[in-house]
Order: sequence, then C-alpha cells, then structure tokens
Amino acid sequence: MRALLKIGEIANLFDVSTRTVRYYEEVGLLTSHRDPDSQYRYYDERSSERLKKILVLRELGLSLNDIKIILDRPSTPIVSEILLSHLLKVQDEIKRQKMLEKVLKQILNMLDSKLSPGEIINTLEIKSPGGINILKEDYKMEQLTNSDIRIIRLKPTKIAAYRAKSESPEADSLKPILEWANKEDIMDLPTTRLFGFDTAVDKKEYPVYGYESWISVPDDCKIPDTLEEKYLQGGLYAVTNTTYGNFDVQKKWQMLSKWFEESEFEYGGQQCLEEILMIETIDNPSKLQLDLFIHIKE
Repeated sequence: MRALLKIGEIANLFDVSTRTVRYYEEVGLLTSHRDPDSQYRYYDERSSERLKKILVLRELGLSLNDIKIILDRPSTPIVSEILLSHLLKVQDEIKRQKMLEKVLKQILNMLDSKLSPGEIINTLEIKSPGGINILKEDYKMEQLTNSDIRIIRLKPTKIAAYRAKSESPEADSLKPILEWANKEDIMDLPTTRLFGFDTAVDKKEYPVYGYESWISVPDDCKIPDTLEEKYLQGGLYAVTNTTYGNFDVQKKWQMLSKWFEESEFEYGGQQCLEEILMIETIDNPSKLQLDLFIHIKE
C-alpha cells in the first residue's frame, strides 16, 4: 500500500501548488486525513487518483461543478450529457476565435488604405453574445450558433396522442387531449409535458395539413379509446427555443436543421418534436413558447 502523502508531497507529485490542493478540498472535490496531534493533511492513494482525474478534467476546460458531478456520479448518460454540452461551448469558442482572426486580418489590410484607424474602428459592430464583425452581410446572416443550442436528455415516458387534419390542426389536436387531461388532473402533475409535430403535408390540400399532439402520462394511467397510446423512447436531443409571436417556427426549424447538418452529431432516428413550454398561453399565439427537438444518435 502506498504511504500517505503530505500536502506538499502530493502537490509536487502533480506539479500544482498547495493552495490548489487545499482549494479543491475546501470545495468538496478532494478529501484528506488529518493527524489529530499535528493537524497535518495526509492524502491516501484514492485521493491521489482523484486529484489526477480532477486535473485531467480541468485541462479539458470543465468547470469544478461539472467535475464534481462526473466524479461523484460517473454514469455514462450523465458524463455524456456534460461532455456534449462542453463540446458545443468549445466549438462556439473556436468559431469566435476564427472570426476574430478574420477581422484582425481585415483591419491590418485596411490600415494600408486611406482610412484612419479611428474610421476603421467605427466600421466594427459588436455581435452579442460575443464576437466582432466588419462585413455587414455576415453580421446579419440569420443562423444558429452553439450558444443557441442545448443538449438535453428526455426520459422514456408513456404518451397519450391525438392527430388532427384541418386548417388549424395544432389547436384541434390539443383540444381533446387537454379536455381529458384536465378532467383526470394530469395537467396538475409536475412531470406532465406537451409535445407535437407536423404530419405529412399534401401541398394540394393546403391550407389543410396534419399535426399530432402528445402528452406525457404516468405508466399506470389508462388512456381512453379516443386517444392513442404511444411510448417516447427518450434519449439525447439538440434543442433550441422559439416563439410564435417573435419568430416564424418553420424558419427556426430550417435554421436548427442547418446547424445540425454542420455539427458533429448524427440523427438518432426518433421523431423531431416541438414542446409547448407555457400551456396557459395556448390561446394567445403571440406569447406561445416552443422548444424544438432533434434526436441525437448516441
């Protein structure tokens, strides 16, 4: 069995400062054994292995909070979700750095022109949530970035479904579901979620088209014959947000699809979904908020 190490010894072993080791212990990432007489900190082999993992994960750029979750709950789904989310942030930062490189080169080229440095700086625009752009056509391009996307995991759940075909199938498919769910107090459950998606659209019949609505229900819930019983398998999804009042949903779907095609992810094969986030606004489309979901292959 490896001998216990003092704080200075374990710090030297991993080429970090004793302050760093002490801080990791203060925030609950690391533990030590205290000598009751000298009050010296001693670290065993398990602590050494844990410190190595902490330093490796820090080198990957993960936050201390994410590292603590990974070390304390090292299940594949949890670790996968954290790493995928971090990957998106890294990809977004890479894009930002490439944009900065492009802009700096443009500025250097423009310094050879008749424009003064002050006039050149005035051509710059700030792009939230970070990044600088000179070319207005690039700046105004409507496209999603990694910071607009969340990677989440949907849990498997039983579904009650209803499909409608009309000029307003979203409302027509939701109505029977909500009437039944309110009667059975399902809408009062904290786990209840509402999803939907377009069904096949025949351009010859437009503006008539199809939509199917889903509501999540407990496993022991008996679904009436007027609704269809289904099962959402769950899994990882790339998700972005939109509102009817401020954005065209179809346009946002096109932007999400384009982002997905250019990402490193593969389509998982399950149904793309729209989730209604604020059910109380269903009768007010100008305030209706939706999350858009694309399934990710794991």
